[in-house]
Amino acid sequence: MKYLKLFVCLAIVVMVKATQMSSKQLVRYFGVESPEKAPEFMLVYPVVATDNYEAMAATTDAIAVGKMTIEVSAFGENFHMTVHQDSSFIADGLEVVYDGAGSDSLTGREAVRSDCYYRGTLVGDGESVVTISACSGIFAFIRRGSETFYIEPLDEQDAVELSPANDIVGAPHIMYKGSKQEDLIGSCDVIDDDEMDYPVHVHPAEGPSDRYIETMVVGDSALYDIRGANTATNILALMNAVSHVLALPSLIGDKLKLVVVDMRVYTNNTGDLVTAENAYWTLFHFCKWQNRSNPISEANPRHHDIATLLTGFNIHGSHGDGTKGISLTGGACQRKKQCSLVEFLEQDAIYSTAHEIGHSLGMHHDGHHGNSCPESGFLMCPYMQDNEAELGWSNCSRNYLYNFLNTKGTCLEDEPGINLLPETEQ
Repeated sequence: MKYLKLFVCLAIVVMVKATQMSSKQLVRYFGVESPEKAPEFMLVYPVVATDNYEAMAATTDAIAVGKMTIEVSAFGENFHMTVHQDSSFIADGLEVVYDGAGSDSLTGREAVRSDCYYRGTLVGDGESVVTISACSGIFAFIRRGSETFYIEPLDEQDAVELSPANDIVGAPHIMYKGSKQEDLIGSCDVIDDDEMDYPVHVHPAEGPSDRYIETMVVGDSALYDIRGANTATNILALMNAVSHVLALPSLIGDKLKLVVVDMRVYTNNTGDLVTAENAYWTLFHFCKWQNRSNPISEANPRHHDIATLLTGFNIHGSHGDGTKGISLTGGACQRKKQCSLVEFLEQDAIYSTAHEIGHSLGMHHDGHHGNSCPESGFLMCPYMQDNEAELGWSNCSRNYLYNFLNTKGTCLEDEPGINLLPETEQ
C-alpha cells in the first residue's frame, strides 16, 4: 500500500528529558511535580492514513472517517494501529455545560462532536486494545499484554516550548508508558454496602441482555485549572477508553455499554459544587449535588444511573495522598449513592475510573468480603499496579456484576434517549 512507505519517513520521534519540563508541565501530563517521578516518555509525531488520503502527519484538526491507521515510532519500536469509528459511549445530542459560578470564568454550553472517536487493535495483535480520540490531535490508549502506553497532543504553549525548532510537519504529541510496577495507580477507598456480600449463585450461562450505564461525568475547577480549554476533550478521551474497558469479554462483553448522558465542567470553585483534597468530604458533597442535579424521571435523556467526578486535586483518603478514587459499593441505581470520585492527574485514571465504576456496579475488591480471587492480577485488586494487572476482570467481579444486575440493577435496562429536552423539564 502506498501509505506504508510514507510511514517509514514520517514517523518521527524526538527525545525530551523530564528535566526540560516545568513543574506545571509535569503536573499537567504526568500528575507529578519532580522529574524523578515522571514516567518514561518521548515526543512523537503520529502519522495517519485513511481510505480517503495518503499518509499525513497528525495535526490538532479533527479526523472523522470510518476507519484509519495510525503509526508512531517510540521506545525503539513501531506502533501500528488500525481503528474504526465508534462513538457509542456518547449519547445523542450530548452537550458539555461549563459553569463559571457567575464569575468571569468560562460559562456556557457546546455540542459534543461524536464523529472522531475510534476503537481497534495493534496490527498483528488481536488481543491488544486501542482507543483513539481524534477530535483535537491524537489521544490514544494502547494496551498490549501487561504494558500500557498513552499518547496525547501537547497543549499549544507546551508545543512551542518543548518541540524542536525545525521544519517537522505535524503536531507534537507526548507518548509515555503507564505507571512503573512499583507505583500505585489504583489505591482505592470504598464505602461498602453490607448487603453486597459475595454471591452464592453463579450467573446463568446465557448471560444478560444489553445493559446501559447512563453516566454523568463532571470535571471540577481544579481539573480545569490544569487542563484549561482541553478539559472536555481530555475527559471524553478518558471515557472512551473506560467504556471499552467495561465492555471487555471478562465481564459481559459489549452488552455492558457505558453512555455519557450528562457532562459538566466547572471553571470556578465557588459555585454549587465545591471540591477539595479531602476525598471523603468531596464525595459526600458530590453525592448530594448529583442527586439534586439528576432528573427524577428515567425517561428524561439526561437522567443518570451513576455520576463520576474527575478532580484535579491530589486527593487524600485512608491511603493518604496515594488514594486515587473512592465510591460506594453497589451505589448505581440508588440516587443518593450512585457517585464516585476519581483523581485525574494522569491518563492512568482510565483504570481508576473503571475500577470505581466497578464498585458502583456491586463489585468488591478481589480477595475481600469472602471472595477467593487473588488480591492482585485484575482490575478490582485493591492496590492495582499497572504492570501486574491484566486488562481484565476476575471471575469474582463478574459474579458480583451478575448478582447486581439480577437484584439492584434494573435501572440499567433502559436505553438512553435523545438529549433534547429543555433544561427545566424533569
